[in-house]
Amino acid sequence: MLRSLFISLSKAEWAKEQIMHWDFSWNMATRFVAGETLESAIQAARALNQKGINATLDHLGEFTSNPDEARQAADDVLAILDAVQQSGVRASVSIKLSQMGLTIDKALCAENLRRILQAARTHHNFVRIDMEDATT
Repeated sequence: MLRSLFISLSKAEWAKEQIMHWDFSWNMATRFVAGETLESAIQAARALNQKGINATLDHLGEFTSNPDEARQAADDVLAILDAVQQSGVRASVSIKLSQMGLTIDKALCAENLRRILQAARTHHNFVRIDMEDATT
């Protein structure tokens, strides 16, 4: 029950708006979240690279609820891979299979994963698959 509540809140734009304005929440999040845009993530990766640290970029979210959301999530990961390649930063991507549509349709997830892995191969990069909820 609590899990469902948190998933619902994570997708609710009104909840995001409220939480993002709490200094405490944003200060906690900035330890793990490079920013809200791809450009800020690339800048954060570049700053880490300058310290000798490689980065992993993750388009936050999981448990897409329909095929269009899953395809859009895959497209967002493809955009990250392209931006990493174009910027020259040392960064890989991390994905969650539930975000790619695993809980909707395994074939959809496999197709999204194929597209992402092909792009990563083309860009000489790799994809990390995140550990998730044990039910997926």
